[in-house]
Amino acid sequence: MEFRLKVPEQVIREWQTDSNGMEAPDLLNDAMKLFNWAVMESKEGRVIQSTDDLGQNAARVHLPSLERIAQRNIDTAA
Repeated sequence: MEFRLKVPEQVIREWQTDSNGMEAPDLLNDAMKLFNWAVMESKEGRVIQSTDDLGQNAARVHLPSLERIAQRNIDTAA
């Protein structure tokens, strides 16, 4: 499937700088892989979060799509 996505040029430039020059298609491919992983983890009932190098100071990722998956897991378990 092919789809179009409008991403501000400044955002792409920042991502390219942060990733040491990755091209836009590669950046978006990585973003899709990360989202797919998050969806699969959410389907397994797992929480997506980031922590510091010591595994502390956790920050949970809140995305509407992942919240819907988590809610569906709760509804099916009930």
